Amino acid sequence: MLSNKVSKLLESENLQTITVVCLANTQKTYAIFVLQDKVRTGAKVLIDNLQSMGKQIVLLSGDHKIPVQLIAKQLDIPQQHAYAELKPEDKLLHLKVLQQQGSIVAMVGDGINDAPVLAGAQVSIAMGNGTQLAAASADMVLLNSDLEQLNHGISIMQKTMRIIRQNLIWALVYNIIAVPLAVMGYIQPWLAAIGMSLSSLFVILNALRLRRAK
Repeated sequence: MLSNKVSKLLESENLQTITVVCLANTQKTYAIFVLQDKVRTGAKVLIDNLQSMGKQIVLLSGDHKIPVQLIAKQLDIPQQHAYAELKPEDKLLHLKVLQQQGSIVAMVGDGINDAPVLAGAQVSIAMGNGTQLAAASADMVLLNSDLEQLNHGISIMQKTMRIIRQNLIWALVYNIIAVPLAVMGYIQPWLAAIGMSLSSLFVILNALRLRRAK
């Protein structure tokens, strides 16, 4: 049996959020390994940014309920959206439920048990220091473990979509106004051609603003 000292260690309130592995037999404890996951760099900033955009964050973990609840609390994820002790098929089931509800799911994972849900999500990102199976199942791989880079990528995506909409609106408005006027003879063909070139130049210059996003 484990010694009273080890038993008290396992029951300590401070250790309820970590994993303790003991190497022992019925007479003696030889070693105690204390394991604890750390929140990845940039995770809190990323989640705060996504929540400010109205996105729902769901935590799917195979870990014990207590550490999962602690991590959810640290990251301001509602407890009802933090699921613990999940097998790979359980994670995939949660994903399918969200998709059936009409959600477009972006999944971030790094473990072997994340592979099925990474493959099933509409958008999936594997961590660069995660398992090869997770990387093979994902749409893209983050080259390091800093989730701040993913936050930066979302910012560039938003700017890209905004510029695309601006260019489409400009091209639509120009064609609706200038082309009919040129057809009806109110604008000389050479002038319409110059206008079309200037319109294309505007689209290119507007798109080049993305080069400033670093």
